[in-house]
Amino acid sequence: MTQQAVSPTTEMESHWAGSLPAYDTTEARAYPPDEKREPSSPGPCSKHGPSQTPHLDHELQQPKAKGFVTALIAALQDAVEEGHCTECAFEKTASILTAYAQDMRRAKKSGEVKWSREEKKALKSEIKSVSKRVKGQVKAGMKDRAQL
Repeated sequence: MTQQAVSPTTEMESHWAGSLPAYDTTEARAYPPDEKREPSSPGPCSKHGPSQTPHLDHELQQPKAKGFVTALIAALQDAVEEGHCTECAFEKTASILTAYAQDMRRAKKSGEVKWSREEKKALKSEIKSVSKRVKGQVKAGMKDRAQL
């Protein structure tokens, strides 16, 4: 039995080829950069009530963010499916996150995205709040598992 050496990059590229929705960094924003954006107000959640993160909700509902989230979900889904390499799934997840961060940085520098000082502060506060809650839930879950 002869084994052929396959480079990890080639193997990963062939594994992911066409299996994920593309995250297109060239897609135009859904609103002009000088347009004043109001935070979204989706219906209240039956568990949490009215949204505590209206600015973050608005940003995530933009077409570009939806493409990013869809690609991210697909990459993470591969991590739990049988027959898929977990390491490849997390590498793809990291590359999607990096591409989105680079795209946002480019958009901010070019003026495509302009947030007022208040919007920046509100977004930062909302992201921190959500992150702290998630971190607390993860720690609590890990603590519960350790006690089993």
